[in-house]
Amino acid sequence: MNDRSEMKASLKRTLREGILPLLEMVAVMIVTVLLFRLIRNADGRFVQPSFNVGGDETDPSRGRLIYMIFAFIGSSVFTVYATILSKRSETGRGHGVWLCACAGGLLMWQALGECLWHFGFRNDMGFTNFPRIESAQGWIMMIPFTAFVIYAVVKDLLPFGLRAALGVFWANWLGAIATIGTYPLALKKFSAIQWYPIVCLTVGIPLVALSAVGIFGRRSDGEVKHYSAMLFLTSFGMIFYGAVICTV
Repeated sequence: MNDRSEMKASLKRTLREGILPLLEMVAVMIVTVLLFRLIRNADGRFVQPSFNVGGDETDPSRGRLIYMIFAFIGSSVFTVYATILSKRSETGRGHGVWLCACAGGLLMWQALGECLWHFGFRNDMGFTNFPRIESAQGWIMMIPFTAFVIYAVVKDLLPFGLRAALGVFWANWLGAIATIGTYPLALKKFSAIQWYPIVCLTVGIPLVALSAVGIFGRRSDGEVKHYSAMLFLTSFGMIFYGAVICTV
């Protein structure tokens, strides 16, 4: 195979294994975000008292509770189906596997990262909310989970569909905790609106560059390109949040 043919084959593989999975993940994210907003805003009546958790007031609305239950169930269904499809596929991947894994991971993040901490339970001390894993209190769980995901990927420990779903969840968690979870270290010198652009750009730009290498690198295999796509979307989202949303 000459250099021109090799380059053409590499570009096709990058499109199929890197760019297309990135676009598919964007599409799934748009759908899940729209569903979340639609169901959450459908009923704003509180089912529990509101408290300050991690610097923000909780929003224990009936709409959010309904969506959280839906997201828990949907995440389980899509993740299990992604795992089954992955076992049946010759390569372990494929668009069906990836779409289900993205849906499973994103719904898992919405349930555990964006909804659960708004709710809690009564006890002898009064009322306790579930942990806000995107805040500083989430680091104690984030570190071992990151180690597990890396080990599972490196050792090919789980079917790709399950690894991808966990990876999508981890990538969303990383983007949130790198922003919100680091603020306690800087609150004496910066306000939140000052700190978020700093950390988003400092972390997001190198991760975008790293993930772009993974997507477009000629030596990257298909699985690396998929993981790079999910990391690219998270890091690009951090840059957009830091450079645009926080400055508006």
